[in-house]
Amino acid sequence: MGNTILYVVGCVPIGICISLLLAVAINQKIKFKNFFKSIFFLPTVTAIVAVSVIWKWLYAGEKYGLLNFLLIKFGGQPIDWMASPTWTLPSIIIMSVWAGVGYNMILFLAGLQTIPQAMYEASEIDGAGFWKRFFNITLPLLKPTIVFVAMMSFIFSFQVFEQVYIMTGGQSGIGGVLNSALTIVAYLYDMGFQKFQMGYASALAYIIFLLIFMMTMLNKRLMKTNVEY
Repeated sequence: MGNTILYVVGCVPIGICISLLLAVAINQKIKFKNFFKSIFFLPTVTAIVAVSVIWKWLYAGEKYGLLNFLLIKFGGQPIDWMASPTWTLPSIIIMSVWAGVGYNMILFLAGLQTIPQAMYEASEIDGAGFWKRFFNITLPLLKPTIVFVAMMSFIFSFQVFEQVYIMTGGQSGIGGVLNSALTIVAYLYDMGFQKFQMGYASALAYIIFLLIFMMTMLNKRLMKTNVEY
């Protein structure tokens, strides 16, 4: 549970901030807007298993991993990304944020399209700069979208399994070295389908269901708030 909470805390806020900034940037009058949308959304439509395998290769040891090759090239020290208890979970978080940014970006872009342009034009006439418009117009009027994205990101992050299974499954078992990246759904799978402790796995499933149900009810309550233009 501790690893799952760390994963959620690492993925959700960072992913939402990056997605929102990308959405605001692409929503401006820039060239090749559709091209950038496609590039950022591409990881979302790619199978998570394939993405996990590719990132596992990127995180490989000093001899084969691209990231360590670049670190050495620029004078840094190689990192045991998937063989170190310190770096295993952060490595999975980095990959998950990259894979989910495009989906949330599209949702934020849809939300930005609902904000009347007249409000931005009026604020520009009054002398408001970019950041004042962002904090006083964009964020308040984008609240329903932010709440929805945050709740859905929490639910998806809490159920993380494929990344952990593909990237850490090996001789040391699911979860990496010293179970440093063992999340609750991966733990459920290990108990139920590897060690065949079905009763214990069923209890874990009920805990996951109750936590997600509570977050869904919170989402339903928060989404009732109206936004007045």
